Amino acid sequence: MAEALRPAIRRLSTRMLPGMSLFDKAKDFIDQHDEQVDDALDKAGDFVSDKTGGKYDEQLAKGVDFAQEHTGEGDTNQQPR
Repeated sequence: MAEALRPAIRRLSTRMLPGMSLFDKAKDFIDQHDEQVDDALDKAGDFVSDKTGGKYDEQLAKGVDFAQEHTGEGDTNQQPR
């Protein structure tokens, strides 16, 4: 499996700006696409909730909210209080 990923990693590494790590590029992407990231986190939480039968909904909601608050501009889906 790791051998199959090497060409993709090599292509990515040649496209990166000098001095930028893959982590830096990922952070930049997340910051630029905050709403899509928040939507993906919501969908992931819903998926896990469905698979666990709602048993961990409270913990999932906290985790999703935490992740959304720490990406981009913060939770773009947050309801006003």
